[in-house]
Amino acid sequence: MDRSDTASYAGLDEALALARRVHSLHRSRDGNPYFAHAAAVLERTDRLISLIPVAALNPAEAEQARILAVLHDVVEERAQTGVCASDLLALGFDPRIVAWITRLSGRPAGMSYQDNVRALAAEPDLAPILVKLADNDHNMDPDRIAALPPGERDILHRYERSSAVLADELGRRTGIRVSLPILGGPVEARAPAPAR
Repeated sequence: MDRSDTASYAGLDEALALARRVHSLHRSRDGNPYFAHAAAVLERTDRLISLIPVAALNPAEAEQARILAVLHDVVEERAQTGVCASDLLALGFDPRIVAWITRLSGRPAGMSYQDNVRALAAEPDLAPILVKLADNDHNMDPDRIAALPPGERDILHRYERSSAVLADELGRRTGIRVSLPILGGPVEARAPAPAR
């Protein structure tokens, strides 16, 4: 079934309720409730959305990005949440959002993380780019990195490299320049580069 507007699908309230429920007993690696990560990604996504011109991201697309931000890890963390993509479809979430969740939950076999990020940046929709950038930003939080075992802290470099790719693509498409951290960091509007 093809629906042309997000109003006929489960929305942000349903996404928040689901994320709270399925992440209620789940802790992130820094020891905090996992829902706090989903909320932090939503907050960072909202900050980015607030700066993007409506011509580049209309209100319906912005709402899809918010839903994606809240649910971005429910399938990836299915061992803890018990949620798979078909569950999200059965709950009435937009198949497009479910496809993005699946896309953000892993990478094709044999593809490096950086190649996967470049492929994500080449996707036509902004929502997965916004959410992955917001997710990386929260994952790079100094307190979260410090909570990792010392041998895993070098993941920060992977997040920095992938965030640079995503921020460059977001800037190219929308005319905003993003410097991390998104919250408290300088994010500014700029004129889009002329089309070639």
